[in-house]
Amino acid sequence: MAGKDFALRATPATAAVIERLRGTARRSYAAFECELRKQGCKVAVYRVPLIPVTPLDPYMQATLWPRNAEAVISHASALGLYELGDVNPAKINITVPRAHRPRREVPALYVLHREDLGPEDLTTY
Repeated sequence: MAGKDFALRATPATAAVIERLRGTARRSYAAFECELRKQGCKVAVYRVPLIPVTPLDPYMQATLWPRNAEAVISHASALGLYELGDVNPAKINITVPRAHRPRREVPALYVLHREDLGPEDLTTY
């Protein structure tokens, strides 16, 4: 999927790399995390400031939301991505494996489906 400019749980080493890329003085991890939260990033999903925001970002965030599970965009959301019909869903549909049981509440923006998908069921956008 396009827009893979997200990192799960940025480490102090990741913060140092980003700082070097930006050419600025090295800051503490706490200051780095605070700046990212001010930019509206979700918990444990950090935006790299050098990469511009795209319309596909909410879909990437949706696939990253279920920690420790492979999530895919599905149902009406997938139809909308591929422009197959007149579909513009208000929520993003994601499918996770049947065994995945998140301990967190599903965000209001997502509709969670459970299905074991094989490689023949998947495609890359």
